[in-house]
Amino acid sequence: MTEVVVSAAIVGLMMVAALNSVGMVYRTRKLNADRMIGPALAQSLMAEILARPYEDPETSSSTIGVDTGESAASRATFDDVDDYHNWSSTDAKAKDGTALSGYTGWGQQVTVTRGNVLTGGVWAGADYGLKRITVTVTSPAARQTQIIALRSKDGVLEQPLAVATQAVTWLGAELRTGSSTKSQFEGATVANHAADAN
Repeated sequence: MTEVVVSAAIVGLMMVAALNSVGMVYRTRKLNADRMIGPALAQSLMAEILARPYEDPETSSSTIGVDTGESAASRATFDDVDDYHNWSSTDAKAKDGTALSGYTGWGQQVTVTRGNVLTGGVWAGADYGLKRITVTVTSPAARQTQIIALRSKDGVLEQPLAVATQAVTWLGAELRTGSSTKSQFEGATVANHAADAN
């Protein structure tokens, strides 16, 4: 009988230790997943923004923000970098405004300002051809990921092409595994190596 009691106590202690270990692994896994989702959502949105022209191709407006005929509610109408200024969403959304499955509570916010050509910081004066873009993603647990990029008026995408060509400026991918409703998203600007048609 003594052996049964001792062995039951040992098994009980081992079960408690095993359950604690499993709980710790699960918490660490969830924390790491949250740490990877924020940067991935921020980079995907930043890649989308950087693929847009520096200035609105239809108007010569120098104001930061959406222009006449564009909707601040949907990124689908945004046709230049500064249209994204003050855009925000409480849930992660695709460019067409649909909510990304499995990312409820992941907030996104964008700020676009003029950039200081000497420091890259915020510039309140006249436009000298540099815009500073800040994308902030906030997790449901209020953890923030923030990335900053600079977009130049004299960048490669702003230069006139010598020949008629098409350029792919942004590429995105969605991956869903098994029966999961949660997709992983990633986007990036693409270096173009279009063949000369002549």
